[in-house]
Amino acid sequence: MEDLTRRGTIDPYFDQPIYDVYAKSAARVNRDWDNLPFYSQLDAEFTRLIIPTLRPGGHSADLLPEWEARLKRYAVSQGFTVN
Repeated sequence: MEDLTRRGTIDPYFDQPIYDVYAKSAARVNRDWDNLPFYSQLDAEFTRLIIPTLRPGGHSADLLPEWEARLKRYAVSQGFTVN
């Protein structure tokens, strides 16, 4: 966020200056919150399932329902109630 060398850089996948958007958004984040209890699983599943498709021509949006299903299964296996 603080790396000024990326500011103004147009990301080839999103075709917009996402680093500027990220920095502005991060500056507005409410710091009074905690990670979800299964945040590490959320990140691991995102890395395994979604990240490989984050490229031009990738279809990451098509995999979001599977990502959600995996997280629900994990949450239930850990004793959470999922609605």
